[in-house]
Amino acid sequence: MKLKFLPENMIYNIIEYIDSFNDFKNIKLLNKFYNKLCIDFWKIHKESNDELYPQRTMLCFKSCKNCNRNVRHKNVQLYVDYEYYPRPIYVLCSQWRCAHNCMLNLFVRAWNYKIIYLDKNNDFPKEHLIPRSSGEKTLARIGNSFIRISNNQVYIRAEWIDDKGNAYDKYVPNEYFNFKIKISTWYKSHKLIDGDEEIDLDINELLQYEN
Repeated sequence: MKLKFLPENMIYNIIEYIDSFNDFKNIKLLNKFYNKLCIDFWKIHKESNDELYPQRTMLCFKSCKNCNRNVRHKNVQLYVDYEYYPRPIYVLCSQWRCAHNCMLNLFVRAWNYKIIYLDKNNDFPKEHLIPRSSGEKTLARIGNSFIRISNNQVYIRAEWIDDKGNAYDKYVPNEYFNFKIKISTWYKSHKLIDGDEEIDLDINELLQYEN
């Protein structure tokens, strides 16, 4: 029997059986049919860890933050890039369930701060002149992985270092840049859950910030 003719429940059993996140992605890339099934499975997979959180200090690189598996010799590190330095980090293993839980946790925590992650294929420039309160303009590095929402406006994070070596950052309204906004496809393939509570995050609410 060809794989594409297997019943969906049997394919779900295969996905449930595999362990590696790479294997999960490889099945997803087989064809459009498997891509859809994997996305659906990822979305309906309900597993939470109330003790899961990224650490900023006293980091332990010996065990997975989600399942406590020994990762002394090989681990995956997921940074919370909207936080200030030293940025918190998730240390996890290669299991797809741990990647699933860490991504859910990352997105839920981000939304609490009105942070929305962007599609990785956005075309923000690496640098751009930004306005300063003094009326001058400064060349700054543009953050291209997320946006911040405030008063229904989109803000872009910019960072720069002055002549004295001091580091600064500010959020600049996208009205100044007019960058093309495209949110991450992860929002469409996640059902956001915090503990046993589903997060009230309407995908249409997020899409309104695209342009």
